[in-house]
This record gives sequence, structure tokens and C-alpha cells, in this order.
Amino acid sequence: MPESFSLKMALNTVHATVDDSALTYKIGISKRTVLLSNMRHLYVVGGSVRQLVISYDDGGKLKRVTIGANDGQPAFDALVAAILAHRPEIDIRQLPAKQANALLGRSRALIFLGAVLAIAVGLGVWFWISGALQQWLDG
Repeated sequence: MPESFSLKMALNTVHATVDDSALTYKIGISKRTVLLSNMRHLYVVGGSVRQLVISYDDGGKLKRVTIGANDGQPAFDALVAAILAHRPEIDIRQLPAKQANALLGRSRALIFLGAVLAIAVGLGVWFWISGALQQWLDG
């Protein structure tokens, strides 16, 4: 029987389902399915927004999915447990981050680029909001 999970991530809700054959998750209008048999590694990145990172084989290419959730949500841990109940051998949470990222195919450059993009978007939104706020206060 499929297990369903709802996770809050910032303003979004992530809906995930794990059944005997696949993980399916939906964020907004985006929906993805990863077969459990194709999963290679599972890793959790901690922080105020926790990330579940899963690498999987897609026709001979190693790809990744990342599912984020605000810290402190029991549904996040339950989702990880549900996946590992089917595929316990893919768990690499005990490895150091550098080694886990190498197995997941995540390079330091891409992680750095992601952080830079997140900061740039945050600053852009802040400048946009502060400009709109100033116009509202002046008007």
C-alpha cells in the first residue's frame, strides 16, 4: 500500500508517495517519479531547510533528485524511512559530506553555484520589495 507524505518547504508544499516500485513527488505543478530499483544513493543534508538527495540511474546516466523540507518536520524523517524500508543498501547518510557528494555526483562547483544563485535571487527579491515598499510609502 502506498505511503503519502506532505512536507512544507518555505511557501511550498511537497507531496510525496512511496509504493512498492517508486517514489513520486510533486512540488507545485512539477511531478517526478523515480523507480526504487534505479536508486543508487540516499543522503540527507541538514540545516534550516533539510534536503533529501537521491541519485538514480537514468539509462546509464547518474541523475539526482532533491526534495527539501523545513527543519523539524516528522514527515521528512518518515519519507526517508519509507524509502529505506525498500532499499536500505542505498543509505549513505553516515558518510562525510565530501565523500557523499562525490558518490551523488554533486561537485563543489555546482554546490557553490547553487549557493551563489540563491543569494542573488534573495538580494533581487529584497531590492524589488524594498523599491515597491518605498513607492508605497511615498505614494
